[in-house]
Amino acid sequence: MSGLSYDPGHQNDDLDRLYMKRCIELAKRGGKHVRPNPMVGSVLVHQNKIIGEGYHEQFGKAHAEVNCLRSVELQHRKLIPTSTLYVSLEPCNIVGKTPACSDLILSEHLQRLVVGALDPNPLVNGSSLDHLRTKGVVVKHGVCKNDAEQLIRPFSVNMNSKRPYVILKTVKSSDHFIGRQGEKIWLSNEFSSTLSHKWRTEVDGILVGTTTALMDNPSLTARLYPGENPIRIVLDRSGKIPIEHAVFSNEADTIVFTELNRLNHNNISYIKIDFQQKDFIDRLLQELFSIGVYVLMIEGGAQMIRSFLDSGKWDEARVITTSNRLFNGVAAPNMTGKLILRQMLDNDELQIIYNDQQKNT
Repeated sequence: MSGLSYDPGHQNDDLDRLYMKRCIELAKRGGKHVRPNPMVGSVLVHQNKIIGEGYHEQFGKAHAEVNCLRSVELQHRKLIPTSTLYVSLEPCNIVGKTPACSDLILSEHLQRLVVGALDPNPLVNGSSLDHLRTKGVVVKHGVCKNDAEQLIRPFSVNMNSKRPYVILKTVKSSDHFIGRQGEKIWLSNEFSSTLSHKWRTEVDGILVGTTTALMDNPSLTARLYPGENPIRIVLDRSGKIPIEHAVFSNEADTIVFTELNRLNHNNISYIKIDFQQKDFIDRLLQELFSIGVYVLMIEGGAQMIRSFLDSGKWDEARVITTSNRLFNGVAAPNMTGKLILRQMLDNDELQIIYNDQQKNT
């Protein structure tokens, strides 16, 4: 170590929370481009002034801590040892596509580290912090813990359950119907619709069933919001969906799960699967995870959503309740769990619910 001492004012809990919130803001910039890695942000603070910032920008490239320290201007580099490094996630101590960030911290002679969440990877999970402590680094963790853990929920599910993070999305009327059998009904307002398209840019894949693809003829693209289209995933057991339907357009790639023998064609890939097997959802999720679908949003009908609810293989529900009334129709699935957010979108209400009783296998 350099022998220099850090600014004791940095131990102020309010300041630590302030800088950790900035880390979390920065982390979100990485978005889906960092998967299967988690989103991570970092700031370097000297005497209550940020002198460096960074975040993990893309999978396989430099981690947040590296980018943060690289951003420090030359005239400020001498301040690094007496600064506090804030990171939303425990620094890695594993050499993979990039060097271990814990080694970088030691090489820069940093004396104080503040961390939001522990790394859920069993190979790390606190061991990095223990190692840094043995080398004399003052470590504080658990700052803005809930927000930091919420940021890496998809990574935690990917790491611990070896399956995609599953989001159930549904729109229902104020009297709790999602539509009428055989009819295409538009319920959400323009704000909810735009937000739904933003969500599409943030996930790797969107799943719908045969009935939804036939009746609604959705394109499942992000037309209303700038960003990348997700992979469209369709369940079509016996090949009922016409090739002319929007879900097969060349705007995005499409994966079809079927029991038929079909050859891949242009942007359409077919995966043969037994729809009758008891562990169908497990097999479906395993297949998707193996091809890089780490976050999956299900926009299918009531039957599909209920099947995921019954299996317990869901992590988050996004429920939009509109002011419209249908009086009869297909009943909306009942989402129960931990309410994280309730927000009005003009006259629509959004609720985000976490599954607090996951069946992880």
